[in-house]
Amino acid sequence: MMAKTGLMFLAERKHYLAVLVALALSALTGCCGHRVVGFEKYGERISSVNYLCVRELGSTGLTAALGVPPERGEDLERDKVALAEAQAAAPLGSTAREQAEAEEHLTPLAFDGVIGPRFRLEVLPGTSNLLQRAFDDTWVAAHQAKKLHFRQRPDPALKNSSFPSVHAAEGEVLGEILADLLPDHTKEVVQKGRAIGDHRLILNKHYPSDVEAGRRVGVWVLQEMRRSGDFKRDFAAAAKELHNTVGTYRGR
Repeated sequence: MMAKTGLMFLAERKHYLAVLVALALSALTGCCGHRVVGFEKYGERISSVNYLCVRELGSTGLTAALGVPPERGEDLERDKVALAEAQAAAPLGSTAREQAEAEEHLTPLAFDGVIGPRFRLEVLPGTSNLLQRAFDDTWVAAHQAKKLHFRQRPDPALKNSSFPSVHAAEGEVLGEILADLLPDHTKEVVQKGRAIGDHRLILNKHYPSDVEAGRRVGVWVLQEMRRSGDFKRDFAAAAKELHNTVGTYRGR
């Protein structure tokens, strides 16, 4: 074989160095990789997150935000009393119960029309993209949180953990993102997001402390997502789109 020339040796050395640098950078940033394992949502497999750092899904930050479910004493009794009151206030045929049932398989479309007829996600692709990606990340994070504590659901026929409420986390995140995008409509979108969590009591799916834990997880998720360059890019695109269509975006 032909002996390597000095130039060939240097070129090869640079190549190896470049590979080593790439590996080192990957090791440093790999904690923020996007691949996740073992999640299915409504029959569709989720294999990655969009804005979250995968490492954070197992972090003490998520654990601290979640807290622990009440197991006995006054807190548990208050949970049971509040659950019964919520169900008594929303009997079959009531608007609140109908809304709760409509939100069972929740999507960002639940916010359609909340701020008026011009707010329709099917004609707002940039906003829809942002909300859907954030919604999916919240779903993964909240289900990861469910693995930390098992709590029997109010309806014992449901076998997965009641703590926290995934719907409450999703409602919190979507409501707060829309409040940032549309500060003139903060009240409407935040109330809608919180109502999504409250409606889980009506259907006997969660206790109030599950809902509050879900909201805390949502606050944590949004805090982590806001660090992402991809989130900032998609948020800017949605803000521009809403400014040109809905016309109420002022920025913050």
